[in-house]
Amino acid sequence: MINIIGLGGFSCGVAELFSSSPQYNTYKIDFGLEKTKNTRGLVLHNSPEKVEEKCPSMSYFFKGLKGEGHLFIEGRDPSTAATLKVLEATNHKEVNLFYVHPEEIDLQGNIGKNENVAYHVLQEYARSNLIKNVYLMKIDRIEKALGEVSLINYYDVMKSTISSTIQMVDFFQNTKPVIETRGEESDLTRIGTYGIIDFDKGSESLFFPLDNIMRKHYYYGINSEDLKSDGSLIKRIREQVKSLKGKDTIATYSVHETTYEQPQVIVVAKTSIIQERNNESL
Repeated sequence: MINIIGLGGFSCGVAELFSSSPQYNTYKIDFGLEKTKNTRGLVLHNSPEKVEEKCPSMSYFFKGLKGEGHLFIEGRDPSTAATLKVLEATNHKEVNLFYVHPEEIDLQGNIGKNENVAYHVLQEYARSNLIKNVYLMKIDRIEKALGEVSLINYYDVMKSTISSTIQMVDFFQNTKPVIETRGEESDLTRIGTYGIIDFDKGSESLFFPLDNIMRKHYYYGINSEDLKSDGSLIKRIREQVKSLKGKDTIATYSVHETTYEQPQVIVVAKTSIIQERNNESL
């Protein structure tokens, strides 16, 4: 089982999309939520420091928590101030933290101060092995990867894309591949992002403009009939990985059997370098 924790309004929406799958336990923490088996409420205050100070202990809430966890936070949400309190109550060294980076126009006053601290501190936590990994994502980058998105259900599409992409990778990581190349995992590369590949066009769209990428792993989900009948498939995959990996990046891949009609290809990119604000592509 993988534990899903949503902290804040947007993140609770992402977490809810995992709840229908039996391999996940879902927990939600946000302002004004009732105290139940799977939800906890926070009280909104005028400063991030006060939100953190008044955040209730989560030890009892997470008393049965075992195994790997995914914690979702969105940088502009005031609830982000409670992140360290939440991590303290978990097996934090088994937590993958998914940080949704807001647009800079949203980062004013206390919100900007809180976000800036969280953005850097949580990357340091990952580098120091206090959390398993931190994965950075930007809404406008996800939008760019998808193409045109209706304004009516814009954020629902963003939440769905984040959830479905992560669930697909979780599935691939827990099923035996048809074929794979694997290098040794590095304890140093704990800062990363996800992305999607257009298999036919051979194009890659990362969910965050990650600098100094050191490693990439490409997950190929291929229909069982294509795996049986397409003799050129493995050559095409090798050539595509080689063309996409980038200079000085170690790239590996795995191919998985699926029932999807079209290929589903996801990349996980990682680095050991903290991502700074002077990244102009942000």
